[in-house]
Amino acid sequence: MVVTETHTQTFPHPFCLVTLAVLSKYPHPSLPQVHAVDVIHRHISPSGTLLSRRLFTGATPVPPALRWMVRDGEHAYAVEDSEVDPARRGMTQRM
Repeated sequence: MVVTETHTQTFPHPFCLVTLAVLSKYPHPSLPQVHAVDVIHRHISPSGTLLSRRLFTGATPVPPALRWMVRDGEHAYAVEDSEVDPARRGMTQRM
């Protein structure tokens, strides 16, 4: 089963501050379940957009009855792709 959600948000703040806040929000002391965020790939496209792929590592304990289904029941992983387009002052994230 795949769950897909789309959220659109417009913030009443300067684009550079919103982008900086989104890209640097993890890891955070008040969110101990997020252990690490690693940049897998980052480059600037020919059109001038910043493309990034990040790997999130976190804790999500799996109930003992379901541990046989997963190799590591203590860690969860997620990949996030983001695109920052300074020309149109927009940012897109996909996880």
